[in-house]
Amino acid sequence: MNNLRILTQRASKGAFRSLAGGERSLSTLKNVLAEQIPAKQAELAKLKKEHGHKSVGEVTIDQVIGGARGIKSMIWETSNLDADEGIRFRGLTIPDCQEKLPGYTEGGEPMPEALLWLLLTGEVPTKAQVDELTADLHKRSGIPKHVEEMIRQFPKDMHAMSMFGAALFALQTESKFAKAYAKGVSKKHRSYTY
Repeated sequence: MNNLRILTQRASKGAFRSLAGGERSLSTLKNVLAEQIPAKQAELAKLKKEHGHKSVGEVTIDQVIGGARGIKSMIWETSNLDADEGIRFRGLTIPDCQEKLPGYTEGGEPMPEALLWLLLTGEVPTKAQVDELTADLHKRSGIPKHVEEMIRQFPKDMHAMSMFGAALFALQTESKFAKAYAKGVSKKHRSYTY
């Protein structure tokens, strides 16, 4: 089995399936994010201004040695892991996600793209929105020749995540943001990051 197949099977197994395009344009996700980001920035600026000086807790040496376990150190809205309830994605349990997120078939398991939409926006997408996101991900899924050649040269016993990381970094040559940034575009200009 060649390295390219190993990389794609291990790192993105089942991540994309071909579906007919939906009735909405992909800009829907980009537009939702464009609407949400300024409001979220304002909310965080207000929180910092009004409460930035307040402590969120005490940190022990055990916590530091234990890899920051149990330390409140960042706002993380996308998921929460509770020892009793299990994981929640944007407040939804796995059964909630199975019920509310669009699947490949009616009543089937949620599509990965539906979960991605939920994590990015906090909103449950429609099937049409997910289909369009799937189509866009397919459109963007091409691998440049130099990256494919690099992957094929990896040792057969190289760990799949090492292959994935190296290949991901090599894709930077195709980055629209990197090209715009090299020409002087501000890092705050987000249209190139999507």
